Amino acid sequence: MNSQQVLGLILAGGLSRRMEGGDKSFKLIAGKSLLAHVLARFEPQVPEIVINANGDPSTFDEFRKRVIPDVFEGFAGPLAGVLTGLAWAAENRPDITHVLTVPCDGPFLPRDYAKAMITGLGASDIAMASSKARTHPVAGLWPVRLREGLHQVLEQGVRKVDHWTADYQVAVVPFEETNGVDPFFNANRPGDLQQAEDLMRLMDRNQIVSVEENTTVHMLGLPQDNNSSFLTGPALAPARIRESFHSSSANSFTETGFDLSDSDFFLDAGDVGLEDLQGDAAFDAINDAVSSLILTGGKVLSLGGDHSVAFPVISAHADHYPGLDVLQIDAHPDLYDDMLDNPYSHASPFARLMESGKIGRLVQVGIRTLNKHQREQAARFGVEIHEMRDLSGVADLSFDGPVYLSCDLDGLDPAFAPGVSHYEPGGLSTREVLNIIHNFDGQLVGADVVELNPHRDPGNITAMVAAKIAKELIGRMLEDS
Repeated sequence: MNSQQVLGLILAGGLSRRMEGGDKSFKLIAGKSLLAHVLARFEPQVPEIVINANGDPSTFDEFRKRVIPDVFEGFAGPLAGVLTGLAWAAENRPDITHVLTVPCDGPFLPRDYAKAMITGLGASDIAMASSKARTHPVAGLWPVRLREGLHQVLEQGVRKVDHWTADYQVAVVPFEETNGVDPFFNANRPGDLQQAEDLMRLMDRNQIVSVEENTTVHMLGLPQDNNSSFLTGPALAPARIRESFHSSSANSFTETGFDLSDSDFFLDAGDVGLEDLQGDAAFDAINDAVSSLILTGGKVLSLGGDHSVAFPVISAHADHYPGLDVLQIDAHPDLYDDMLDNPYSHASPFARLMESGKIGRLVQVGIRTLNKHQREQAARFGVEIHEMRDLSGVADLSFDGPVYLSCDLDGLDPAFAPGVSHYEPGGLSTREVLNIIHNFDGQLVGADVVELNPHRDPGNITAMVAAKIAKELIGRMLEDS
């Protein structure tokens, strides 16, 4: 079994009696709902997540997840939620063998939860998580084949998880505390919300990052598209790229020989929580997250999101790598001074970067949309542009200092990457992009892949291209390390 055979299920169907009113999924910790915290940690780990909740499903619309109510009437507790997930998987996802459950009130869910549970299951029937010598019955890995037996015991009046699981072989999977924080801390009462917020502030103050110290490259999702000038959709891209990155249709090796299933080389750091954030607030959150990962001594590959995220990401890199040069693969120069009265537009990040004075050279490849204003901007900032109509100098690209590579997927021809918001025919092939990544002269210290729009991506073609580019960027950073 691998993660592609696992459905993620968030249990949010309880009555929240101890929370003194209101659905606890929406209770705020550090400005974000409990459910948003859980999703930010859980979503990178499994290919699909559904939410088990009763009542009006539209209240969960902001999370863009399918909501499934209990299939067993009468608020029968967490077992009813588990049954609901098993039944839904059996009916709708025949490729799914197991359902991995998490409670909606656990904001510190381990980032390796799915991997550890799958490994820990072994030959047992069920796996349950444990921490601080206590088993957590709603944090479990359940085989779909047990759904009929579970339905029968619910009809017999069984409501406690351990009473049902007593008939099966259960593997208990231990999880360690992170700097004194229980990864399965749950917020059941109003006072727990303040405690969780205090713990988060402590973690921020100590720059505690939930990644392993020996990891070289961290993949970080930036689900933002509120600076897009034409279509939304790129906020969905990090999840889609991860699905293709881990697809069983391909393997985990880069073309240069690095096995990215080895956590000594690579680890997914999850998504930055950008819900309801825009402008300076969103960019500050991105900058802080990237800086924290760089401080661990590793490298960062960011997954957009629209191209506006490049401004805070590259700014963070420039703060840590003086003299940083930028190599941009793109159909557009993204040098507008102010696009549609939005200085943070995805059409403007490189104007903002060049104004900052933090960047050494900006070299652009694949450009084919220059207008008068952007030619003037390029001349103003001394940008080196290799337009698509003349790529004769690309094979000799050379940099003296550290290099950041920003790859906008619309730099590729739509024949290779149709899942973008802006179609610009006459672009690069996938192989041409990979050749640039493999062959430019310089040390790659950071990178991003941006502007996938899943709404326009037939058969996840572009997501697979993005995943391939991501793998080779990681490989290049590892090689240069």
